[in-house]
Amino acid sequence: MTLAINSPTAWSATAPSFANANTSDGPISSTLLALLETMNAAAPFSRATTILDVGTGAGIAIVSLFRRFGVSLPSSCIVLATDFASGMVDAVRNKKNAEVTAGNLIWSKVTPAIMDAQDLSDIESATVSHYMSNHCIFFLPEPRKAILEAFRVILPGGIIATSSVITSEWMEIVLKARERVRPMLPGFRIVAEGWDSEEGIRKEHELAGFTDVEVKEVPMQISVANVRGFVDGFVINGNNPGFVMFKEGLTNDEILRMGDELEKLILDKCPNEPRALNGITLVVVGKKK
Repeated sequence: MTLAINSPTAWSATAPSFANANTSDGPISSTLLALLETMNAAAPFSRATTILDVGTGAGIAIVSLFRRFGVSLPSSCIVLATDFASGMVDAVRNKKNAEVTAGNLIWSKVTPAIMDAQDLSDIESATVSHYMSNHCIFFLPEPRKAILEAFRVILPGGIIATSSVITSEWMEIVLKARERVRPMLPGFRIVAEGWDSEEGIRKEHELAGFTDVEVKEVPMQISVANVRGFVDGFVINGNNPGFVMFKEGLTNDEILRMGDELEKLILDKCPNEPRALNGITLVVVGKKK
């Protein structure tokens, strides 16, 4: 079974909501900032020649990159924004055009392109100085292919920065709600094998050839101030593939019941305000010698 999270069509359908998202809020914002800061500490963006953002989505990482390190980027540096979903690439292209038209010329550095993280054959070997991919590779069917492709395109002395969720109260309770509704429904692996522990993720990068691999834990949090609104907006009616995958295989009636169970579980987990579900992401950097 192909999960929605592995479908470019499903992700394209969500592009407008991602394009309008507040990039300084949400569960990935803390991870993204840590990824950029750690990357810059290991290989300053001031020496970047080509920055590759894999799984760019609507360009949230690029927005953060320009806000935090834009003044440090060399004038000749280019930024490749790649995603396997055409809708996401279109969103980045629209963002670029709007920013350049408004006079924010740093966005002229950006080249959006449709590309699968597991096949970067359109990029020449040893041409990328900085490779970044936030909350993407651990969802892939074959993440090792993606890491091997990363190693191929990164030039000697270049750097990779990736991230992976290792604990998530949100994922744990939504799976529990799903099991209460349909206990015998086949399960699925959310995080790829080898990407759900510090030891595993370090090994995956080292097997690809990266050295000086550093792994750090970064806390993340999803606010659920309005529990029923959260359940209805993201689970019952939402089309984000990261949430849709939990509904796959359920009938409409079962989805509604899962929503009710999820509401109970959130209130049990977070009886007092402000309510939030916590997790831990691993941010990983490695170098190519």
